[in-house]
Amino acid sequence: MKYCNDYAALLDLFVDGELNPEEMADVQAHLDTCPGCRAYVDDALALRAAFPDVEETVVPEGFA
Repeated sequence: MKYCNDYAALLDLFVDGELNPEEMADVQAHLDTCPGCRAYVDDALALRAAFPDVEETVVPEGFA
């Protein structure tokens, strides 16, 4: 199932909570009606839940 091109740029921002309240509501309304976008967001949230400490991982100096 594919997500919608109209919302593709907003989905990761939605997951990250980086949209303004109006945009969040717009994307949420869309997710309620679009199984492809809902699946994408569900998968992104599942990945985030599987790696809760990634943000706190210390990266060695010079890592590329």
